[in-house]
Amino acid sequence: MRQFLLFIFLTLSTVLSAQLNVELLSNLPYAEDNSDGSDIWGYVDEDGSEYAIFGTFNGVSVINVTDPRNPVEVNFIEQQGSIWRDMKSWGDYVYVTSDQPGTSDGLLVIDMTTLPDSVTYRNINPDVENLGTINTCHNLYIDEFGYIYLAGCNLNNGGLLIFDAFTTPGDPIFVSAGAPTYSHDIYVRDSYAYSSEIDEGSFAIYDVIEKDDILFINDQRTPFNFAHNTWLSDDGNTIFTTDEIGNAPIASYDISDMNDIKFLDEFRPQATIGQNVIPHNVHVLNDYLIISYYTDGCIIVDASKPDNLVEVGNWDTFLGAGQGFNGAWGAYPFLPSGNILIGDVNSGLFVLEPDYKRAGHLEGTVTDKSTGLAINNASIEIADIDLFDFSRADGVYKTGSAQEGTFTAEISAFGYQPVTRDITLVSGEVVIEDFELEQLPRVNVTGRVTAQNSTAGLEGVEVKYSIQGMEQSVFTDADGNFSIPQIIAGEYDFVVGAWGYKYTFVENLDFNNGQTEQSVELQLEAGIEDNFALDLGWETELLGVQGGWERADPIGQAPAPNILLAPEDDSDDPGLQAYVTGNANSFNDGFLFGTATLQSPEFDPSGMEDATLSYKTWFWASDFQGNPGAENMIITITNGLDSVNIDTIGMENHIPFEWNQRAEIVLSDVIDVTSNMRIIAQVVQEGFGTAVEAGFDDFKVFAGSPSSISSLEKSVDFKIYPNPTLDLFNIELSKGQENGYIQIFSSD
Repeated sequence: MRQFLLFIFLTLSTVLSAQLNVELLSNLPYAEDNSDGSDIWGYVDEDGSEYAIFGTFNGVSVINVTDPRNPVEVNFIEQQGSIWRDMKSWGDYVYVTSDQPGTSDGLLVIDMTTLPDSVTYRNINPDVENLGTINTCHNLYIDEFGYIYLAGCNLNNGGLLIFDAFTTPGDPIFVSAGAPTYSHDIYVRDSYAYSSEIDEGSFAIYDVIEKDDILFINDQRTPFNFAHNTWLSDDGNTIFTTDEIGNAPIASYDISDMNDIKFLDEFRPQATIGQNVIPHNVHVLNDYLIISYYTDGCIIVDASKPDNLVEVGNWDTFLGAGQGFNGAWGAYPFLPSGNILIGDVNSGLFVLEPDYKRAGHLEGTVTDKSTGLAINNASIEIADIDLFDFSRADGVYKTGSAQEGTFTAEISAFGYQPVTRDITLVSGEVVIEDFELEQLPRVNVTGRVTAQNSTAGLEGVEVKYSIQGMEQSVFTDADGNFSIPQIIAGEYDFVVGAWGYKYTFVENLDFNNGQTEQSVELQLEAGIEDNFALDLGWETELLGVQGGWERADPIGQAPAPNILLAPEDDSDDPGLQAYVTGNANSFNDGFLFGTATLQSPEFDPSGMEDATLSYKTWFWASDFQGNPGAENMIITITNGLDSVNIDTIGMENHIPFEWNQRAEIVLSDVIDVTSNMRIIAQVVQEGFGTAVEAGFDDFKVFAGSPSSISSLEKSVDFKIYPNPTLDLFNIELSKGQENGYIQIFSSD
C-alpha cells in the first residue's frame, strides 16, 4: 500500500482563482513511465468507503478516496500497456476493458469484496461461439439488470457483445451479439441501447429487451459526424452526445419519440471557442452535465433546460492552453459524497468538490423594427461576464450565465443599429427579453470594370464585395457594368477577377458618405494567375468515396499539437481560399479515399518570352501510425495535344505541415507551348489504410528573364553561404526581383 501526499505547486496559483464553482481537493500523480491516464469509475463498499478505479498505461489503480484530501492507493494491477482502458461495476465486481492493438488482456475482473485491505483480480478471454476469443474491447456499459454490453471488441467487427454478469458474479456468461456495426461507446437504460457508432458519424438506438432479437429503432448524425459517447437525461427524454474532434460541441436531442429525434442545442466552453479543444465524455447527474473536456479539464453544464445549455462550473486539470488528447479523459460524478473523480491523461487522479449552481437563463427574439421579421445571426453580448450568443434563423436566442446580477447587454446585427439594455439574471430563473433593431441607411452602387490601359468594358467579370464577414458577388454585363442595389452604407472590400487577368483587390472602399447613389471604376491587368479568391472555372473530378478537391478557406486537420495534416490557412498569397482535398471538420471525413483530379481552364502563354510556371502545394500521406505513405500528387501540363508529368510530390520531397513553393518551370523546356495549355493536379489514394491530404494554391504563369552569369552579377548582388558546402546552402539577394527565378545546376 502506498500513501500519496497532495502536492500544491506555486504555478497553480493563478489557475486556482480562475475555476468556477469547483474546488480541488487532491491530485494523485503517477510516474512518467505509467502516465497516459485513461478512464475512471467509482465504487462504494458496504461501510460507505469510496474508491476510484483509474486506468493508466501499465494497468489499473484502485484508490481509497474516502478522505478526498488524502487519496490512498490500495492496489495497482499490472496489465499489458494500453492507452485505452474503460471500467464499470456491478455488485462487488469491477470489469475493465483495454483496447491497445496487439494486446490480449481480454476482460479484467476485479473482486472488491476484500477491501479495504486489497483486491483480487483475474483476466478472462471469453470464447464467443462462431466469433472467436475476446482479446481487446474499447468500452463497456452495465445496465440496471446486470447485463454487460461490450463495444468495439476484436470480434463482430466491433459490434455489441452482451454478457450476463448477475447469474455467476465475476464470471460473465455470453448471451448474444448485436449487428456487426462498430460501436465506440455504449449506454443502456430500460432495455434500450444507445450506441455511439463513430465510423457512421451517428448514434443509434436499439431495443434490447429480447437479447436474441435486437431491433434497430433509429439513428441520428451528430454535429461533427463523429459520435463518441452518449448519456441520457434523468427523465430519459433527452440524450447528450460528444464528438471527439476539435471545436466540436456537446449536443442535446429530444428522444421522447425515438422515431422522431429532434435537435435541441449545442454547448462549447465560451473561453476556448475556436481553439480546437476536444470534448471527450459526458455524464448526467441531477440535470447537470459533467464533461471530461480534455485540455479544458472538467466542465459542468446546467442541462435543466436541455434546449439552453449553460456552463456553471469548471476545473481545468491541464496546465496550459492547447488542444489535442491531453488533460481530462474521464469524469465520475456519482459518489455519495458528491465529489467528482477525474482521470487525467497527464496528471493522474483529481478529486474535485463541485458546488452545483443553476444558471440564470436569458431567452427571447430579435426582430426587424420596421417589418417585424426575424433577424438571423444577431449577436447577444454581455461583456462583463463574457456572455456571447447568436440568434437563430427564426430570431430566437437562448443563453445564460452562472453569474447573478444586473448587467448591460448589447444586441447587434449586420445592417442594424445596435441596442443596449440592462438585464438582471437570477439563478434558476428564465428572463425573457425581446429586441427590435432599426435598419442602417442603404445605398445603391453601380460600377464598371475595364481592362488596364483601355476604356473597353470586360464582360463576365466577378465582383465580390464584403463587409464584416458578409460577402456577395455580382457579374459584369456585356459592357462591363454591374449594379449592387440597396447595400448597407459602410466600408467594403472588393475582389475583382476573371480568367486571363490578374486579380484586383480594393480594401476599405467607403460608401458611407451620406449619398444614396454611388459609383466605382475598377480595372484588371491581363495575366495568367489564380490565387482562388474567386471561382474562375477550375474543374474537379472525384473517382471514389470522399475527399475530392474543393475551393475553400482551409479548415485544417490537427490530430495532435504541431501535427497539421491538412492546412488551416491558404498559402501566403492574397485572399483566403485554396484548393484542398476533403475540407471537413470531421477528422476521418477529410481524408481522400479515391482519385481526385483538379484541372485549370485553358490558358495561352504563347505570346510570353520564356513563359514560366509557378505554384504552391500542400501534401501529407501516412498510415494511421504516422509512417510515410507511398501516395503522390502528380502535376501534369498539357498543351491540348501532349501531356507531360512535371512534378511528383511525395512525403520524401515535400516539407510537411506547411505550404511548399515548388520549383518554377520554363514551359518550353518541358513541352511545346500552345494557346490551349492546362495544368492538372491529381492525387490517388488506394485502400483505407492511409491518411492523404493535398492542397494547391498561388498558380501563375509569367514571362521569365533568364540571364547569363555576367549580366546577373551586374544587375543583382547576391551571396551564397556557406561556400563551399557539403549539402545545404543559403542564397541571399540584396535586391528583390519580382517574378524572377533561380536555376541551380549540378556538375555531377
